[in-house]
Amino acid sequence: MDAGDPPNVAGWPAYYQEPAYHEMWINSDSLPKRNYFTDRMATNGYTAYGATLLFDTVAYTETLTNPSDPVLLIDEVLSLHYSIDVSVNVRNYLMDILLSGQASYSYWTNAWNDYIPR
Repeated sequence: MDAGDPPNVAGWPAYYQEPAYHEMWINSDSLPKRNYFTDRMATNGYTAYGATLLFDTVAYTETLTNPSDPVLLIDEVLSLHYSIDVSVNVRNYLMDILLSGQASYSYWTNAWNDYIPR
């Protein structure tokens, strides 16, 4: 399998539960639910059976090379979590989220350094 180069418009054949498994992985119903779940894991956490799972995004970000530099931060996160390159539009979109619409990269650098005392 070559990432980004499926054999046809339907993608790769499912590895089990054919013929419908590939249709259940991501569709108009499952995508919003998956987005909601990951958003919840990064904010309030997910509680089940008396235990709460929560992503510690600050602790994770602290493990990166230079989290105060927004360009390097986005580049490193994308290289760790994506196996194929993303477009400039995606990078700009992520930068806009990180900078909260501000024009200067120093907005993120100052916010990070103020939040994480050195």
